[in-house]
Amino acid sequence: MAGKPKSGKRILFLAKYLDSGGVTTHMMTLAQALQAKGWQVGLISGGTYGSHEQGVEWFESHGIQHFRLDYNSRNPIRLLVAAIETLKVVRQFKPDLLHVHWRITSAYAQLSKIVLRVPFVTTIHLLDIGSSRAHKLFSFWGSRSIAISSECREYLITDFQLAPEKIDTVYNGANENYFRPATSTEKLAARTNFQIQDQAIAICLVGRLELVKGHQLLLDAVAPLVEAGHDLVLLFAGVGSLRAEIERSIEQVGLSSRVHFLGHIDSREVYWASDIMALPSYKEGFPLSVVEAMLCEVACVRTNTSGANDVFGDGQSGVIVPIGDVVALREGILQLIVDPAKRQNIGHAAHVRALELFTSSQMVEKTLATYRQVLKD
Repeated sequence: MAGKPKSGKRILFLAKYLDSGGVTTHMMTLAQALQAKGWQVGLISGGTYGSHEQGVEWFESHGIQHFRLDYNSRNPIRLLVAAIETLKVVRQFKPDLLHVHWRITSAYAQLSKIVLRVPFVTTIHLLDIGSSRAHKLFSFWGSRSIAISSECREYLITDFQLAPEKIDTVYNGANENYFRPATSTEKLAARTNFQIQDQAIAICLVGRLELVKGHQLLLDAVAPLVEAGHDLVLLFAGVGSLRAEIERSIEQVGLSSRVHFLGHIDSREVYWASDIMALPSYKEGFPLSVVEAMLCEVACVRTNTSGANDVFGDGQSGVIVPIGDVVALREGILQLIVDPAKRQNIGHAAHVRALELFTSSQMVEKTLATYRQVLKD
């Protein structure tokens, strides 16, 4: 009886904690793909952070052994304990390779490399992680580093003086078989589920309910458009600490009947119900939500945070607006509202580009190429 391919390799991910953001989603996608290729995958983290379904239980239910260690303490004794416990876990799991997904855990990977001779790679998921003398002293990048955007790559070179030949650029990717354009029946079902009328334009924001994602900017951009007579509905998918504050803002700008809070939900159905995807973030690494929306053929408007030019590089695949610019955000959304043909063309171009560059299969294969290079060395 045929089974899974056996690579005989074992890998251990290191993360600060498991939240509802893109880093955790990235690890979930990568871990499952590696398992399908015969890898044994383990994970060390501080456990589940917040209320969501992407935590320890998910990983363990998918056959990924989880080890809980406190990597987020400033207490020297706890840090020493974490170091000792990391070595114990590495000895127990016997990985061929470590993969650091939070810079704060890189010191523990470096210790394992020195003491146990286990190599590691590091993925930088976000810019502005701190590059002071102290940050540089306790940042370790392993045999090779993975940058998820052009900006992340440049950041490693200019702020941490990493050699360019030691950095591999691997864009985040989403499952192209799952995130796909909706049929007319699927789109109607999704819109019916969220009670969106036929004539309404649905705009989604898929992301944590936190300041960094820019929900307030979107509300301020959309309110005048509704006042001007445009029939708009906002879909906020995600959970976070600012739910109550965002609800107050919605009431203040007069959009109470037009915003749906969907919580932690299957994002594909949200994209299928949407005409436009907006991501007015103040900071990003390489947001998976944009890639998912592109694969679903939804026209996107996003700020020029990290990865924006990588994603919409041809100028035809989406709309980029300056960070924090409400007027530009409003104009970017308005052009897609009033011109259905343009909205459709951008959505189609986005789908084509995402299939070319931002699928999970491409992400996994390029990551594996980095692993093979390190293990060969």
